[in-house]
Amino acid sequence: MSHVAMNRRSLLQSAGAASVATFVPSGAPAQKRAQNKAQVVVIGAGISGLETALILQEQGVDVQVIEGRDRAGGRILSLSDIPGAPEAGANTFGGGYARVLDAANRYGAAYKPNRQSYLRGLEIVVDDKIVTMDKWPDHPKNPLPKEHRDDTPWGYYARFMRDNMPLTQPGDWLDPKFAAFDVSFDDWMLSKGATEEVVDMCCNHKWEYNNSTHDVSALVVMFEYLWGRSVFAPNGVRSSFIFEGGNQRLPEAMAGKLKRDVHYGTEAVAIRSDDDGAEVHCADGTVYRAARVVSSIPFPVLRRLKVEPYFTGVQRKAIWSIPRQMVTQVHLVATSPFWDDDGFKPGMHIADAPVGYVMPTFGGDDPNELTSMMALMLGNKAERADQMDEDSVKKMVIHTIEKIRPAAKGKLEAAGYKSWFRDPFASGDWTNFGPGQVTQFAGKMNAPHGRIHICGDATGLSARGMEAALESAERVAVEILDVI
Repeated sequence: MSHVAMNRRSLLQSAGAASVATFVPSGAPAQKRAQNKAQVVVIGAGISGLETALILQEQGVDVQVIEGRDRAGGRILSLSDIPGAPEAGANTFGGGYARVLDAANRYGAAYKPNRQSYLRGLEIVVDDKIVTMDKWPDHPKNPLPKEHRDDTPWGYYARFMRDNMPLTQPGDWLDPKFAAFDVSFDDWMLSKGATEEVVDMCCNHKWEYNNSTHDVSALVVMFEYLWGRSVFAPNGVRSSFIFEGGNQRLPEAMAGKLKRDVHYGTEAVAIRSDDDGAEVHCADGTVYRAARVVSSIPFPVLRRLKVEPYFTGVQRKAIWSIPRQMVTQVHLVATSPFWDDDGFKPGMHIADAPVGYVMPTFGGDDPNELTSMMALMLGNKAERADQMDEDSVKKMVIHTIEKIRPAAKGKLEAAGYKSWFRDPFASGDWTNFGPGQVTQFAGKMNAPHGRIHICGDATGLSARGMEAALESAERVAVEILDVI
């Protein structure tokens, strides 16, 4: 950076500090007025907020990160108290995750090849009975086309996407010439010859969607499919990694690089801004003053904050209408390998039960050691589970598995539970555009709102997941550096 640029930044910083010092919202009790000042306050200690703060810090900006939880990571959560340390979110990253790999190297978070595959060791379950692959092609409830009846449901999904994909590269999802595909994913599949039974069997319990194929744009699913292929097999060979000790080690390492400690247990409830500065008001009465505020929190959480003046136009509509996927998990530990007793694979793809998947976790020193299992409920199955208390959900999951597999009776213990919808700082997991929302919102909702800047994986345009979170941080950091 040139000497002139540094002098200009020093001047802007001085002016910004002076203006912030004079900003006190009307009606704020004197004893609660801001005791915390920084040039920038970042709300949320997920990797998008942390990366924004670290980029700004590297450029000499004084940044304070606040976080409602008592930990860093946001929706990256490693369950370290369960054997194998399974992930409750952000399960893995590929060799094409350039930003994640760069962050790992810069912040000193060691990673290793990921042995885990959630499609490893799955049996198909229909009508509470396991259907082995030798029986599957002739099963009366196999809905796949005659020539592909020996495909697994997840295998046929990949085949269908490959054979019918109208986009040629991930970035095409934003190209106006493909706007006709901004329809519900099931409408697109049906238009390409799929039946409703195929859609339900192969698609309605997958990560890529919101709560079903009805409420996600086909463009998002196409983008997710093409992007996933490019980053998990960047050289034609599939690669997958996890961080040593759990993926949460990355945000923890990032938080450790900040000059100012993250203020945990500090829940933002309001943001006020005007021409002179901004304030973040917290549930405990603490007020933070800054020249700029960064919101890295999910849109359903941002909806609950009192923002003055409030968002307008496309941004307001996006914050209030973009759906968020419901995900609920119960993590199980087997006291005995019941899969050896009944002779079936340990995991299950369940078509018609309250649980959608039972997925094995191979997290031990031995690559074949099954350390725990995750019962996964997505979308409408998660919604049902979230209307039950935690103990009831755990009992329901174990009862479902024991009903399908009598050999498991008395051999499963519920070791962990996570509902992302019930998490008040998440209110759901994946954020995907609904039908019609790609053309309405993508690339049009990310602009600064006065002194408020918005980042997070939902605002990424060229990536998904952790990579999108870091992409969004770069954008917001540049926005702020241009004006501070």
